[in-house]
Amino acid sequence: AEGSVQCMSCTGVHAWCGPCAVKAHRDLPFHKVQQWNGTHYQPTSLMELGFLWHIGHGGDPCPIIGQILIQRSQAMFHMTIVHTQGIFSHEVSVCNCPGSNPSDWHFDLLRQRLFPASISKPKTAFTFDVLDHFLIDA
Repeated sequence: AEGSVQCMSCTGVHAWCGPCAVKAHRDLPFHKVQQWNGTHYQPTSLMELGFLWHIGHGGDPCPIIGQILIQRSQAMFHMTIVHTQGIFSHEVSVCNCPGSNPSDWHFDLLRQRLFPASISKPKTAFTFDVLDHFLIDA
């Protein structure tokens, strides 16, 4: 529906349909959004609106995903990310280009300023911002 999603983190007054809200937040995965339910705005998430966070390739989808059939579990997974604004759940897509090592994609997380909870198939990460806040408070 036209203008059914608003962002509580963006400056100014904005109202988008779901797909446009996702497009506007391509590089802003930690913004908090709300969706009109017919009587009031209620909290939702970018993931619930269809947001897929592409890690690598500058935020664009891995070009190889569109060229060959890849098992969904190899290319996309669910990740929980702790940020200063809260805890976020995202569907994440990683690079599957020839020559890329699937066991090394935690390096792609580090390039996105995300510190993985483990180096072997991490499902949780912490933003560098939240780690900086921890250092300040420690």
